Amino acid sequence: GQDITERVRAEEALRESEGKFRVISESALDAVIMINDEGNVVYWSPSAERIFGYSGSEMMGKNVHRILTPEKYWETFKKGFEAFKHTGKGNAIGKVLELTAKHKTGTEIPIEIAVSPITVKVKFWASSIIRDIT
Repeated sequence: GQDITERVRAEEALRESEGKFRVISESALDAVIMINDEGNVVYWSPSAERIFGYSGSEMMGKNVHRILTPEKYWETFKKGFEAFKHTGKGNAIGKVLELTAKHKTGTEIPIEIAVSPITVKVKFWASSIIRDIT
């Protein structure tokens, strides 16, 4: 009986935590994007839709880097992401960087991005907070 009670409490705590995350990320003015260890989108906030022009359904499961990364950053990015996938570390982790990203229209927009690693089942995923600094 005690194991079941503990599991129910843990599930309730998880639902509460997920609810808080959703409220915060959906009301944020900055984009919140989460990707898995392959670079595929697992979360795309409403502000990401506004900033980049892609809906969540368009981006879910798609490789965010292939869509948003301008060609001038591609080689540097590929090397960095390979290292990140294995270590959770990289030049972009724990910093705020100013870069450009591609909008759905193809135009480049100036952004600030902060990337943090997340460990999911012994793999490194990433969470990014992105601000349009146009």
